[in-house]
Amino acid sequence: MTTVATAAPRKEWVDPRWYQIVFLGTFLSMGIFYLGWNARIWHYVAVISASIGTQLVWEYFTRRNWGAVKSALISSFSLSLLLYTNSPWTMALAGVLAVSSKFVFRTRHKHFFNPANFAIIVCILFTKDAWLTPGQWGHDMQLMFLFCATGLTVLGKVGRLDTSLVFLGAFLGLEYVYQILYLGWPHDVFLHKFTNGALLLYAFFMITDPRATPSNRTGRIVWTLCIAVTSFIVLERYYIFPAIFWALFVWSPTTLLFDKIFRAKAYQWTDVPGKQAAGNTR
Repeated sequence: MTTVATAAPRKEWVDPRWYQIVFLGTFLSMGIFYLGWNARIWHYVAVISASIGTQLVWEYFTRRNWGAVKSALISSFSLSLLLYTNSPWTMALAGVLAVSSKFVFRTRHKHFFNPANFAIIVCILFTKDAWLTPGQWGHDMQLMFLFCATGLTVLGKVGRLDTSLVFLGAFLGLEYVYQILYLGWPHDVFLHKFTNGALLLYAFFMITDPRATPSNRTGRIVWTLCIAVTSFIVLERYYIFPAIFWALFVWSPTTLLFDKIFRAKAYQWTDVPGKQAAGNTR
C-alpha cells in the first residue's frame, strides 16, 4: 500500500495594514472611552471621512486600486491620535493633505513623505489651528506596554523592526548621555519626558512606513540615524518638543537619494512576506 504525500496547505497571507487598522483603531477607542477624548468626536469623523473620500477620488482618476483605502484609514487614525485642532475643518484638511501627498510626492511608484507626518507639519506651518499633543496620553505604563507590543507585532509583519529599534536606540541613547551623564539629571525626569504615547506611535507606526522609507536595510539604518541625530539637536538646541516630526519631514525627500545609493526592490503591500520585506536585494 503506497502513501501519497500531500503538500501542507499554504498559510493564507494577511495584509499587514489590517493589523495597523485594528491596533490604531483600538488606541483611538481607548482615547475616546478611557481617556475622555469624546468631546472631539466630530474631529475624528471629519478626518476619517476626508481621508477615505480623498483616497477614493484619487483612485478613480488614477490606479483604481480600491484596496488602498486601508492606507487612508491608517493615516486618518494616526492624525486622530497625534494632531490637535480647534476646528473639525482643519482636521478634514489634514486628511486631504495626508492622502494627496501620496499621489503628488512620488517617484518610481513610491511616495517619499509619510502621509500623516506631512499633513501634521503642513497644518502647523500654514494654519493657526494645529499643534501636536504628546501629553494627552499621559504616562500610563500599561498603555506604553500596549503600544510597544502592538508596534512590534506590526513591524514583524512588514519587516521594519530595524528602523524602529535604530531610531529609539540612537535618539534615546543621545538623550540619556546628555541629560543623565552630562547634565546630571535624575532618571525620573528622563523617564517622564520620554515615556509618552506620541513618541512610541511615531517610532512604531510612523517612521517605519515601508512605502516611505529607504528600501535597502543599510540605507534605511543610515537614514534613520540621520533622523535620530537631527531630532536630538533640534530638541536640545532649539527646544522644539515635536523635533522628531520635523526631522522626519526634512529627511523624507532624501529617501530618493538613499534608494539610488543603496538599491533594493521597493516594498509593495501586495507582496507575500519573506520575499522582500527586509529590502536587501541589490
